[in-house]
Amino acid sequence: MRFGDYLVYEALRENNSALHALGQGQPLLGDSAVGEMGAVVERLDAYWQLLRGSMPAADRRAARQRLQRIRRALACASERVTLSSAIDLLASNAPSDKSRQAVQLLAERLKAPGSEAVRLAVPRDLVARGFQEESLSWRTLDRDAIDSTRLLDQYRRSYRKGRQRGLRALDAQNDGALGRWRRWVGVSLEQLELVRIALPEQSGQTRFYLERLYESLAAHRDLMSVRGALLDADMSDKQKNRVVALVDLRMRYCLERAAKLYPNCYRYVPKRYLATLHRGLKGIDFVALVANREARAA
Repeated sequence: MRFGDYLVYEALRENNSALHALGQGQPLLGDSAVGEMGAVVERLDAYWQLLRGSMPAADRRAARQRLQRIRRALACASERVTLSSAIDLLASNAPSDKSRQAVQLLAERLKAPGSEAVRLAVPRDLVARGFQEESLSWRTLDRDAIDSTRLLDQYRRSYRKGRQRGLRALDAQNDGALGRWRRWVGVSLEQLELVRIALPEQSGQTRFYLERLYESLAAHRDLMSVRGALLDADMSDKQKNRVVALVDLRMRYCLERAAKLYPNCYRYVPKRYLATLHRGLKGIDFVALVANREARAA
């Protein structure tokens, strides 16, 4: 089994897993399913990035549009899930009873009838159609056109993008720059996760730190959603200010942690990063890798 065959196999496995989950339960997706579907979309996006240089630009553009349609279908429910998890995190880290009570009041207000945070659940068939189209695209892919050397080179590209976006984001510290950095951190993380058990020690350490960096950047994004929700919340200014103070404190912590993690994530120049990864994956048994990932997923 070549690297390209393994990549297609894993993409189809992700699609099949999503479609199986979508075929169970009620016609509307619950919060946990929304999170799972969103994670699958991000993994597939990272896999398509690996095909840059092996597949026509039109195919990759069509894939981006397909995945974006699924994201849009999940968007409203995803915002609700993100907001809920961020509020829970704030409440658990509140330094005083008054701060905790203010956060809990915000949660109650957002769940009230008519609140903008109350969204209709996502219809399963709408998301299922997107994954069916995505599955068909991977099944009809020209595997012979996938070049293993070019696949590995995309690991370097994703790493380089994250490295560059990180410097810009830490300098600008605005939502747009941080969002672009978070995306490439996530792409690199999913690509490394694809071959996790075969990673050499240095690449494994990079994956470890990238995972923690992504957690910090995602938490910062979630906290921004709380700030947005506060604008129209039916609360007194004093209560809002307590929540804002807590949000700002946690956001500063997330950015400080991201700045500390950056040197550990991007200690190597992209060329050395690729060389290390290439040595570790040379002669890899992809059949054994499939068996290991299936055992972990079971």
